[in-house]
Amino acid sequence: MNINIPTHLSAEAQDLVSSLLDTRERELEVLAGLTEAQMLGLRDKTIEPPIWEMGHVGWFQEHWILRRLDQADPIWPRAYRLYDSFNIPNA
Repeated sequence: MNINIPTHLSAEAQDLVSSLLDTRERELEVLAGLTEAQMLGLRDKTIEPPIWEMGHVGWFQEHWILRRLDQADPIWPRAYRLYDSFNIPNA
């Protein structure tokens, strides 16, 4: 993924963006090796499947960075119903 980090950001913010992008790359590399069945995982009341965890991480990054800091509109306005674990119970 080639994303240019805005130069108007502070050095700390640029480091944070860089770290988030690196983490995203590693996450995608790990998940790329999973089959569809593995992405859906086993039904369990205490463990969410990898595909949900991936969306959950992305939703929180959007929530805290794009929406809170950048005042951006949600990418998928109803995603909170699925991924906002502060306000919905797991499983």
